[in-house]
Amino acid sequence: MQLFRHRRSLVRDLGRGRCLLLPSDPGQERMIELMRLFNPAARPASAGRISADGRHISLTRPLRIDAETASRAQTPPGLSTVYFVQITVASPVLTPSAVAQGLKELRVIANLLIGGLAARLGGKALPESDRLREPLHADVYSPRALTTGELSALLEPYAPGLAVGDHGSHGDPRNASQQRRASEHRRPGHRTPGQRTRRQSSGVQGSFLRHRLIPGLT
Repeated sequence: MQLFRHRRSLVRDLGRGRCLLLPSDPGQERMIELMRLFNPAARPASAGRISADGRHISLTRPLRIDAETASRAQTPPGLSTVYFVQITVASPVLTPSAVAQGLKELRVIANLLIGGLAARLGGKALPESDRLREPLHADVYSPRALTTGELSALLEPYAPGLAVGDHGSHGDPRNASQQRRASEHRRPGHRTPGQRTRRQSSGVQGSFLRHRLIPGLT
């Protein structure tokens, strides 16, 4: 972990940046492991960073927040490590409006990513995403239809104790058409492989984040 950074710069970035605050540094290997639950393309990048999608979203190497910096930035107590989010969207073939729209969508995805990491690691994401307060669901892609038993067995390691039920059984007020629209949301640049054409709605709660791809389905 980097131990020193100009305090004024760090306070400024904590006040206006998109970041993940944690009690301690879990280490790059653990961070990549968790980020791959959100996007299997997560990998180490240069300068100690971690790329979340192989292209646009990265987390910086962790920085330590000392007591004086925490006081000045008014960060929550007990969170002494910060990862900042870096977002890059640039292309000579994109218009300025397309770049702006892409940046807007990537910020939403980045907020979901750090929100999920904060929940897993006992930290706090800034800014917080309103979508993280919504009932969570898992989207599962497979080359064939799965039985209820197969789907339950697949999800069990990631969300123990889930019960099978139909839409609405967990108090979700959205109707079925709204749920379908929510499930059809995709990340910018994300291409679903041709063989992953059949979607199974699990009807369960408690996934890591929306749009998580479950390892083991190819």
